[in-house]
Amino acid sequence: MIVCLRSWFSRLLLLHLSFSLIALAPGQTLNSFESDSDVLKPQLEVNLCSATRSNKGVTKGSSAIYAAFAAAPTGYPGFNSIYNSLDLSGAGIIAIDATNFGPITQSFTFVVTDASGMKLERAFDVDPGETRPCGLDLTMEDAASYGLKSLPVYFMGINLARSVAQPGFQLSRIKKIGVYVRRPTAATYFAFDAVRTISIFTWKDVLTNTVDRFGQRTWGNVPGQISSIADLTSRRLAEQASLNSAPSFSDRTAIGGWKSGPQYANSTGYFGLKKYNGKWYLHAPDGSLFFSAGLDGLTPTEAPTSITDRDYMFTWLPAASAPEAQFLSSPVWNGKTLACYDYTGANNFKKYGDVSANWLTMAVKRQEKWGFNTTGCYVNYMMWSVPNRPFTVELVTESTAKRFSVMNTTKTMIDVFDPNFAAKTETSMKKFVTQYKVNTNANLIGYTTDNELAFRSQSDELDMAESVLGYTSDSLATKAVLVGKLKTKYGSVDALNAAWGTQFVSWTALDGKVTVNTATDAFVADMHAFVTVVAKKFYSTWLTTIRKYDTNHLYLGSKCDYLSADIIEGMQGSVDVISLNRYATSLDADLALLDQYTIPFYLSEFSASTARGNNFAVGVSSAMADTQAERATICEHVFRQALANKNCVGVHFFRLYDDPVTGAYKDGANGNFGLCDITDTPYSEMVQMFQRVNRDIYKR
Repeated sequence: MIVCLRSWFSRLLLLHLSFSLIALAPGQTLNSFESDSDVLKPQLEVNLCSATRSNKGVTKGSSAIYAAFAAAPTGYPGFNSIYNSLDLSGAGIIAIDATNFGPITQSFTFVVTDASGMKLERAFDVDPGETRPCGLDLTMEDAASYGLKSLPVYFMGINLARSVAQPGFQLSRIKKIGVYVRRPTAATYFAFDAVRTISIFTWKDVLTNTVDRFGQRTWGNVPGQISSIADLTSRRLAEQASLNSAPSFSDRTAIGGWKSGPQYANSTGYFGLKKYNGKWYLHAPDGSLFFSAGLDGLTPTEAPTSITDRDYMFTWLPAASAPEAQFLSSPVWNGKTLACYDYTGANNFKKYGDVSANWLTMAVKRQEKWGFNTTGCYVNYMMWSVPNRPFTVELVTESTAKRFSVMNTTKTMIDVFDPNFAAKTETSMKKFVTQYKVNTNANLIGYTTDNELAFRSQSDELDMAESVLGYTSDSLATKAVLVGKLKTKYGSVDALNAAWGTQFVSWTALDGKVTVNTATDAFVADMHAFVTVVAKKFYSTWLTTIRKYDTNHLYLGSKCDYLSADIIEGMQGSVDVISLNRYATSLDADLALLDQYTIPFYLSEFSASTARGNNFAVGVSSAMADTQAERATICEHVFRQALANKNCVGVHFFRLYDDPVTGAYKDGANGNFGLCDITDTPYSEMVQMFQRVNRDIYKR
């Protein structure tokens, strides 16, 4: 729940930023629905809803507007307050308080419309009985310009959202301010109050001195922060005592398998697969059935944050002679050398001293007492030498492999038909096996290859296949293969034109850069089929490479953030286990698809996040929580959904630590992902949840 701000407009609102105070002008109240005229025409325009003054949901004055939105599965019931020409060019935020009087969490959209009809709008979720201050960021500033993935989600008590304004949108000529509910299937009830503005500001003012010497946010009254190295030490000692007294997971073999479950001889000495009572399991080297409960990101250091051009964000940085200076670095990114600092590494150094011994001891004890039997990906290699601790590793196609851009996404896709692709996979595999000797390590479960490949874009599952058409056959081997497949299927270009609704004069024309603006059934079917062709080539090539250097371990495919029948069809015959990355509140759609196949899968990454703690940004907006307790509830639901599925052999949580508050230097990631914050302090709600669900992995 969010505490409503009081006395909004009787005083300046002060935001404490470490060593400085920034005063934000209060703006103005636009409407608190105190008069009957505020809820009548022409001041109020309604559509498929009733709107009346009420004492329900009041946050300012003595009345609010109570709206009953009719069920309208194809409509957008809502209302707008009408203005002649309202100038909001001096506002940094426009906000409204929303109270949900319905029985379920409900979404509404807050919308500002200018005189020409252009809109600025975003949707907000409000829980039953909750009053949530919701606001639109009118600064139009881009998080990337500050080296961040996201600007604050909560600011001055307001849940902020950002929407890219339509070109030509005029803040100085606002005609309507309103709300609507998108296609409600049942009647929905809200109260709204205190439509208001906060005067214009810049996010640089807010972000100045935004983190302390430990990387903690300096503003927003974040509870539980540390203030000294002594705090780090006392927390380490307290956690050690707590872990030592925590109960063990008794129904586990030494390697983490099902102790009281059926045992099957394992002649290979390595992990395999076994089905028992209609459910897939991993088959451990000790003969036990094994469900992989994994934790990613077990490393004492994390991605550093950039200081370059952003030194105003930091209240303290180590001098060159300070012990913490070892965590300063100068990586090159996008052709520019950056000055960076790793707060996670520095905090662990201060907390544990000898990281290779003391931090590792704590990491292993946490795994044991939190119930994780597997070390996931993105870890320090010393985790792979822990006795009786299974692990997975991710291989990455060598960076010089040819790639191509995919429309509607910043991701690229590998040109899997390039003659050098197989060699690039072999370069990576050979180097990895030579360096780490994992091919004979009985604790290794298997390999994933590449992460979240662009088999599709964020908006359309055919964007990868259609992007191929935009290249020439001479420049992209995958394009040449597509043209060859079409020649084989259709025989003549006239037959292709008839099926696709196109007008290619020859096959040579198709070899060039082309765009197909039609979407006939045949074209869509051909693009789907080609996704399968590309997937099959990728997975079969990697399987061949893996088997050349390792015949002992499982191939876990690539970690997919999107799955479709096309991709799974391409995996069949190559992967032993499907890897799925899913950041969501439910696995319903994924499980409905995966249940159509007999291939085992594991949830290779999942998490939920909140912007109400040290991190002012969420890690994943698709699984956003208000509190750590709500975050734990989301994660438990997803975990148990996967655990109950007949094809699921494991669930891995992403990850041990949060992003730096000031953003990772490569992509600006600054969200809450971790089981621990940046000072290595565990989130108790999350830890207790995993202790509970991990105790149930072998309950049948």
